[in-house]
Amino acid sequence: MQYINKDRVQAKLPGEWSDYVQRCWDAVERAIERARIKAVQDGLDAEATEVKLKKAKKEAISKRAALWRLFAQKVASINNDKCWYCESREDRSHMPVDHFRPKGAVDGCDEHDGYWWLAFDWENYRYCCTLCNSLTKNVESTHGKADKFPLLNETERCTLEVDDIDDEHPVLLDPFKSRDVRLLTFLDNGVPTPNANPDTDNYIRADQTIRILNLHQGKVRVSRLRIAAQIKRIMRKINSFLNKQRDGDNVDDDLEFFENQLSVLIDEEAPFRTAAKIYFNGYRSAENSDWYDDFLART
Repeated sequence: MQYINKDRVQAKLPGEWSDYVQRCWDAVERAIERARIKAVQDGLDAEATEVKLKKAKKEAISKRAALWRLFAQKVASINNDKCWYCESREDRSHMPVDHFRPKGAVDGCDEHDGYWWLAFDWENYRYCCTLCNSLTKNVESTHGKADKFPLLNETERCTLEVDDIDDEHPVLLDPFKSRDVRLLTFLDNGVPTPNANPDTDNYIRADQTIRILNLHQGKVRVSRLRIAAQIKRIMRKINSFLNKQRDGDNVDDDLEFFENQLSVLIDEEAPFRTAAKIYFNGYRSAENSDWYDDFLART
């Protein structure tokens, strides 16, 4: 997971974005009004009418998917087409948009209609891959975010448009929050793990995020494993050349060759860049600290 600055996202949106959003809401209101008129014509009671209106609203919102597809097209370049959750680019299918707070329903909250009032709010959108966003089932469990949005305290959940979502404390880590991103780290075998003390809320949040978003499975884990192995090989070479440099040998060309390889892996636009930087950080030592600090300052 890589931190995404909201200002950069907003700068990518077209100038007509607010107009697009208003047209979407206008279309939803028209659909609700048509459903209300039909309910009256059919002689439905208040309860049945409410059911019809909610259904009309949900269907009308879903039909406006072109809005979040436009969002995806505009913001993809911010993170070099990488999923904001797992940082994969080519590894995990096409890139949809996740509604961080689900728009139509909330898993485990049967009476919740979803955060429908945030359906067209770009601050509720997260650019992500299919396997982070969609349900994936196996024999033992089901993964993928879909309509999942657990809270640390369920009593804080917002159910109405007038409620303040800042009162909620989500379990899922959010790439829009830099402190959330730092709660994940990665082992050399490619497996993600919480970067927090056990028995704390932050540990629970990181652990559940890993499980819900599929961050520990399949190709992404193998990709991180390969990056860890590449960085290990590169750093062995660099440390060897630094030793020769201390003995008076001219190894500038050799160092540059491997530094260039390392730069590609930890570049901001590289897939799984956060994991790569964490792996690289583990190779700083008393012997290479001057080189390490200078390299980071120039990268």
